[in-house]
Amino acid sequence: MSSDHEPVPSDYLPSEIVDKATAPLDMDVEAEEHSAVDQALSLSETIFQPLAKDIGTQTDAMIIELFKRYVTRDWVTSVTGPSLPIHPSFTKGDIVLVSSDNVAFAFPLGVLAYRSLGFRGLAELPRSEDSSRVLPITMASAKTLEILLARLHSDHSNRLVTVPSVEVLDELLAVIDAFDFQVSIIKSAVCQSDLNVGIKYAFASAYDPANENKWAVECLDVRLFSRCEQWAQHPEAHRTLEELFEKWQAASTTFVKAYERTPVNGNDDFGKRCRKQPCEEYKRGEWSSVKTVVGILIAFAMMDSPKSDRGLITPVCAATLECRTCEHRLAMHGAVIWKEVVESGSWRR
Repeated sequence: MSSDHEPVPSDYLPSEIVDKATAPLDMDVEAEEHSAVDQALSLSETIFQPLAKDIGTQTDAMIIELFKRYVTRDWVTSVTGPSLPIHPSFTKGDIVLVSSDNVAFAFPLGVLAYRSLGFRGLAELPRSEDSSRVLPITMASAKTLEILLARLHSDHSNRLVTVPSVEVLDELLAVIDAFDFQVSIIKSAVCQSDLNVGIKYAFASAYDPANENKWAVECLDVRLFSRCEQWAQHPEAHRTLEELFEKWQAASTTFVKAYERTPVNGNDDFGKRCRKQPCEEYKRGEWSSVKTVVGILIAFAMMDSPKSDRGLITPVCAATLECRTCEHRLAMHGAVIWKEVVESGSWRR
């Protein structure tokens, strides 16, 4: 996975924006210059309406209205008072984002603009020096903004804040969608979190297909489908996972049948040495019976630990068989069948 902290080119934005990107926060509010505001309002329609995926939706309409208010400072007096807490990790920047629970985050607009089409348009709006720098993010709590902003800036590259709940994950995706960020910026915050493995599978299924199989195997390893939580945003992933559990349960039967019916290296019987100087397995009974028992035990081990590879086969054979020749032959046979049934992924079909 690529780094979450791609450096922002210094020439990406006008020099005045870059110069202010790390300036200390100054929240004094002055009277705006109406000519600049009028010009910005006009440009906001031009810039943001083409960015909207569907301007008729509530989210897109809200975002355009939000940028209009940003320029005209309709809310400034209500959110910039002395009682507004500033998040201690985000105190420098030329824009202030305010969470739904009224926590302020100062952050460089240039960094936001580099990672977001929405903020890129905002950075291009002409504004007077005394215009508002406060932007409420009404769909995001303080924890949501903390996670998102920590993934955006290299100053926080060693500080991974993980997603604590599905509610915060939903908020993160709402902000990402509204402002056109890339979902990839939060993948590590989701994968390394304590969210239920079923949620992680659903997230990968929807946004991280390269890791979908990894989380599918993690889900199978919990052994009980009921332990995998459903994500309301992507219920289809839960249905797919249920089908996967059913197929994995059937995979053991498929393995045993293939193990039984396929000849062992062209000779589906005890070897000459085992027959001539009867080995313990030869004394116990027919070759087919020994072979079936070993196949079933391998299948049980496979079901017990889906994350295991075919390396589990040799220990199973060693623990079951006294004859080293029979052990070696049946282990090699198991590896061949494992490759055909499990590693090939044919059990999913």
